[in-house]
Amino acid sequence: MTEIFSKKRDDRLDFIRGLAMIGIVFIHVNSYFEYFHSSEDFPVIITLILSNLSRFSVPVFIFSAGYFSKAKDFKSYWSPKIFSILIPFLIFSFLGFFIKNNEWDFGSFIYQVFMGKSMTPYYFIPLLLQFYILYYICFKCFSIKYLWIASILALGINYLSNYGKITLISGDYEAISITNYVFFFFLGLIASNYKLDMLTDSLFKKYSIRTIYLIIASAIIYYSITENIHLKNHTLLYPIIAFIMLYEVNFREIVVKKIAVIGKESMGIFLIHPFLIHFMHSIDPYAWLLGPYGSIFVVAFLNVIIPLIIWISLRKIISTVYRP
Repeated sequence: MTEIFSKKRDDRLDFIRGLAMIGIVFIHVNSYFEYFHSSEDFPVIITLILSNLSRFSVPVFIFSAGYFSKAKDFKSYWSPKIFSILIPFLIFSFLGFFIKNNEWDFGSFIYQVFMGKSMTPYYFIPLLLQFYILYYICFKCFSIKYLWIASILALGINYLSNYGKITLISGDYEAISITNYVFFFFLGLIASNYKLDMLTDSLFKKYSIRTIYLIIASAIIYYSITENIHLKNHTLLYPIIAFIMLYEVNFREIVVKKIAVIGKESMGIFLIHPFLIHFMHSIDPYAWLLGPYGSIFVVAFLNVIIPLIIWISLRKIISTVYRP
C-alpha cells in the first residue's frame, strides 16, 4: 500500500487508546460488581453505565492496529509483534492457566491460548493477530481505491456479524471472529492514507458529531438504567462517533499527555490487570475504601496504575539485563 505521508506517533491517538484502556477496565469493573450484587443496586447501575459508555474501546484498538499497519519485509513486520505482543501473551496466558486450573493439561492449555480463554479478556490477542495475518497476506499491497472497495464489503460483513449472527465459525470461535470488527480494521487502513486530524476535523464540523454523541450517550444511559442493557463491544456507529469526538474535543494538554502514557503502555495493562481483578473477586467491592460508590473508581484506578507500574518496571529490568 502506498502511503501518502509518514505516520508519526500521535499523542491524540495514544490519548484515545489510553481512554479505551481505562474503558476496558470499567467494563471489567462492572462484571466484578455484578458478581457480588444485584443489577438493581444503584452502584452496580453506575458501573453498567460506565461499561456501556466504554464500548468504543475494543474498536479503537482494532482501528489503531489497521492505522499503524505498514507494508514491510517479513522480519521487520513480525518481529515487533512477536516480542511485544505474542511472547508476553504466551507468558501471561501460561500464568493465567495455572491460576485458574488446578492441574496441568497441555491440550487444554493450547486450546485456551488459541481461543484467548486463559484469562477472559485475552480473546483480544488472537483476534488482533488474525488481523495482522490478514493484512500481511491479503492487503499490504492494496491501493487506497481497493481499500475503499474492501471497506464497503467489510461494513456489510460487520453488520451481518452484529445483527445477523454471521461469523466464520460458531461456538467458541465467535468471540474471536474477525467478522465482529473487520470494518474498524479497514477504517484504520484507510485513515493511514490521510492526515488523521484533518479527516476527523472535517467529519466533526460537517456532521455535528458532539451533538450526535450526546444523543447516543443519553440513550445509552437511559437504557442502562431502565432496561439493564449490556452493549456489545462491536456496535458499529457508537465507536466511530466516540472516536471522532474524543479526537477533536479540546482537552488540556497535560491531561492528553498523561493519558497518552496509558495508551502507549496499554498492552502491558491489558495483560496484567485481569490477574489483579481476578484476585479482587475474593473481596466484596462495597468493602473497599470510600464505600460502594467510591470503590468504583478506586478499583478502576488500581487496575490501571498497578499494572502500569508493574509493566514499566518489567521492561526496565529486561532492558537492563539484556542490553544490546
